[in-house]
Amino acid sequence: GNYLKEAVDSALNQTYRNIEILVVNDGSKDDGKTEAIALSYGDKIRYLKKENGGVASALNMGIRNMKGEYFSWLSHDDLYYPEKIEKEMQAVQSLADNFHKYYTLEQITNSVFSVLQLQIHACGALIHRDNFTRAGCFDETIYTVQDIELWFRMLRNRKSCFVPEAL
Repeated sequence: GNYLKEAVDSALNQTYRNIEILVVNDGSKDDGKTEAIALSYGDKIRYLKKENGGVASALNMGIRNMKGEYFSWLSHDDLYYPEKIEKEMQAVQSLADNFHKYYTLEQITNSVFSVLQLQIHACGALIHRDNFTRAGCFDETIYTVQDIELWFRMLRNRKSCFVPEAL
């Protein structure tokens, strides 16, 4: 609960307005502070509560309950800049090939390059829901690098779009 309000506010303050915000409480043990903060937003967010199962299980709960086409993960102690989703959606819609400005075609087309170069950061990703249908969700038996493992499965023989700025 110590950072949740700032994280949720950063999601609510997106310039791209067609978003839904799900807050997944993964068994927080802070005497109800997390739940109170989440519930204080009323219908601005959807609040989901579960027994502690780790990051992967919380993410999977969000994925299973999302209604939109794209998934973006924001941890309770991270923030989005206001233009994050808008700029990512513009990049996806324009399919601008920004990656070429920084890396060679050979590097970019290597299916594991983005993962190995840590170009895909969990809270920076915007993922179309079809990717979860095709590759599956986060592996709940992995407690620390569940995102890296998913990227290897999800990005095999696929391309990604790179937005070259902090969002």
